[in-house]
Amino acid sequence: MKKVTILFLAITFGFFIQLSAQNDTIFNKDFDDQDINSGGWTNVLVSGPEFCAWDIFISANSAARTSNYMAGENQACESWLISPSVDLTNNNPFLNFRSSYNFSGDPLAVLISTDFVSGDPNSAQWTDITTLVNLPVTDNFTWTNSGNIDLTLYASANVHVAFKYTGSNNDGSVWNLDDVILFSSEVADPEGWDCINNSCQESVAGIGEYSSLEDCESVCTSILNPTTSIYEIQFSEDPSGVSSLEGQIVQTGGIVSAVKDDTSAYFIQNGSGAWSGIYVYDFVNLPQVGDSVTFNAEVDEYYDLTELKNISDFIIVNSNNTVVFTEVTPEMANSEAYEGVLIRLTNVQCSSTLNQYEEWTVSDGTNSSIISDFLYTYTPVLNQFYNVTGVVDYSFDEFKVCPRNSADVTSVSNLLSYELNNLEIFPNPSNGKIHLKESGKFDVYSLSGQLVFSVLSRNKVIDLHELTSGTYFCKLYNENGILKGIDKLIIF
Repeated sequence: MKKVTILFLAITFGFFIQLSAQNDTIFNKDFDDQDINSGGWTNVLVSGPEFCAWDIFISANSAARTSNYMAGENQACESWLISPSVDLTNNNPFLNFRSSYNFSGDPLAVLISTDFVSGDPNSAQWTDITTLVNLPVTDNFTWTNSGNIDLTLYASANVHVAFKYTGSNNDGSVWNLDDVILFSSEVADPEGWDCINNSCQESVAGIGEYSSLEDCESVCTSILNPTTSIYEIQFSEDPSGVSSLEGQIVQTGGIVSAVKDDTSAYFIQNGSGAWSGIYVYDFVNLPQVGDSVTFNAEVDEYYDLTELKNISDFIIVNSNNTVVFTEVTPEMANSEAYEGVLIRLTNVQCSSTLNQYEEWTVSDGTNSSIISDFLYTYTPVLNQFYNVTGVVDYSFDEFKVCPRNSADVTSVSNLLSYELNNLEIFPNPSNGKIHLKESGKFDVYSLSGQLVFSVLSRNKVIDLHELTSGTYFCKLYNENGILKGIDKLIIF
């Protein structure tokens, strides 16, 4: 294996890679560290909902993934994943990556720029090189190698490579991206072997994960590489949420996110976000939270809950892994996309206490969620505000959030503890432009208490179009810094 040396320099405008003369590999982004931004990569959501941004899809071979589909509908969006700046002078650079997709929509665009610095990528000049790329021609998440893309025409001091995703309100694909390698042409001859889509292939850039074909095949074809992801099992365009794999036997796996006390069931998860978790009905095996497991199972719909049952070939790959939660609103928690996912509701108010089923409800002022005793019973205080973490279950025709232990339910005291409705804002709800009865310093906070907007208003008209749709809390201070009022604001 040839020696690879990369010098990383942090500069004012972002992350920069300067090559030394002995470099073969310029960068190699395989996403196995489960960090979309590591190595100086930039994730830019130009337009659309937050879930459309590129994120990590965690599996035996993690990858980047993006989609514009949520809660039964497509939403228009534009999302970019941009490489760090690289100096390609005095080099003969080639780009190589793998990609896959499912469902109809615009193809992934591959672009290159020599003047991008930071911020909105549309402010820079980009050359579309997608026609040089070998993209997948079939869906169903069939991984395809891009081929070696010659970038010698762009060999300058400030080069960025970008992957641009677009989706519309009418359609949109799910795109996966992995093993993005920029390398010098002097290593065009492959060295080593990589495990790609459960098959061994010669490395395209001389940095193979395995030194021999025998070593690669001993791992690559084993059960440690599940062939069906949780996303593929859970994702459904059917309004009922029924899995397209219902009744089929799948080989899958994930990180255990919750375990039922009676050892009859547990939840597993790949990464975070929509469609990343699932319920497993299993009396035989006894995993713990944080275990990485693989197994064969039958996909079943149990009273409209997608679950895995009839578990076989169960293996605990390793333990003590971190389980990542996804912060959502009650409206999102009540959707098929988050069934089985470990989520967190932030700054929600207890709107009803324990009923005869030991369930209670919380609200963000617009929508409510049921908090279940399926895994743990908590006694709330009416009107108190809480942060609630738990897996989303579906039973008796309702989605329910299931805390796992006492640490998953914490009371909070913040903005929401102020008396509301004493600040006159109109219109409310608003499309982003509001009027105040008084002028002064106007602050806007997210439901988690983060300051997201602040302005000294003298004309009593505030433009909030830069904020995404959602629920916020606002404070108004007079010129002496005295709090005049606080109220809830809904932006649609």
